[in-house]
Amino acid sequence: EEYVRKVIRPRPRDMHKGDCGHVLVIAGSAGMTGAAWLAAGACLRTGSGLVYVCTPKANFSVIQTLAPEAICIEWDEALRLLSGDNTNTGRHFSGYDAVAFGPGVGTGMQSKRRMKALLMTYGGPLVLDADGLNLIAGDDELKELVRSYPGEIVMTPHAGEAVRLL
Repeated sequence: EEYVRKVIRPRPRDMHKGDCGHVLVIAGSAGMTGAAWLAAGACLRTGSGLVYVCTPKANFSVIQTLAPEAICIEWDEALRLLSGDNTNTGRHFSGYDAVAFGPGVGTGMQSKRRMKALLMTYGGPLVLDADGLNLIAGDDELKELVRSYPGEIVMTPHAGEAVRLL
């Protein structure tokens, strides 16, 4: 309790949500909306100021109902913002302070392409979970991109994912 009180201090009253970090969550696919919602909710509960959820458009209404403070975006916009391009988006920042990739995205070619683009475009803190880890386990090119990634990576495998990775 003492440690938590020392590390997690009350926020100033005049703080703006934009002062608390921009997080991108790349999660969910058809039938896996809950994975995107759980990941976005975790970011919101732990104090992220702005949480962007990159998920299929079919998931937007569910995400917006369960977490109305989350901002749903499509992949093309997420990729533009990853590269620091905020032209024609209405966003007033360049990139994200952290990215989470993997919950419920599946392990198909589209997810592989997105993960590769993420690893080649973004250099900041990255959390890899679930299908993100399964993609790495099954693809030598992605393994090499993870090994040479310039930023910090946090991997969150459960026992089965750890076995596949190791």
